Amino acid sequence: MPLKLLLLSLFLIFSCDNSTENSCTETVDCSGVCGGSSVEDACGVCGGNTNSADECSDASCDFEVCISIINVNYENNSLDIWMNNSIAVAGFQFDITGINNIIPSGGLSEENGLSVSAGISTVLGFSFGGSQIPSNSNGILIHITFTGITEDICLENVIFSGTGGNALESGTINCITLS
Repeated sequence: MPLKLLLLSLFLIFSCDNSTENSCTETVDCSGVCGGSSVEDACGVCGGNTNSADECSDASCDFEVCISIINVNYENNSLDIWMNNSIAVAGFQFDITGINNIIPSGGLSEENGLSVSAGISTVLGFSFGGSQIPSNSNGILIHITFTGITEDICLENVIFSGTGGNALESGTINCITLS
């Protein structure tokens, strides 16, 4: 029995990395992964998929939170909602007019543990467990797919909340006009 304890102790001692130094000898990517492959896209979003700076939201935001429509892809029926936020976001709700059958996914919402759903034209995001999108995250809030375009695509009735459900000052930056 003592031999088993000795062997177990030696195994535990030598199998643990007790060093406090960073042992990464490779490049650390933008998401902090040693040897990772994530890079910033044209909008400065780590792991983003925007290839042209023309698709980035370059408007200034004079509110606690601003959102805008970017990356509209008429062939794949998709778009992204970009968010600039100077304060942590605990929840949001907004309407998207001009498109049908909204399906939200991904983005900062999913990365930070918010549950996202959509109705006919309303997108809703919140956390049952108190998760938040940290302040100054500034990136794609949510990716949206849809089945059809009926008119100009606009964001309306925008509501954002912070910790404790406090309303945040929010601004909507744009609509997408059909050609």
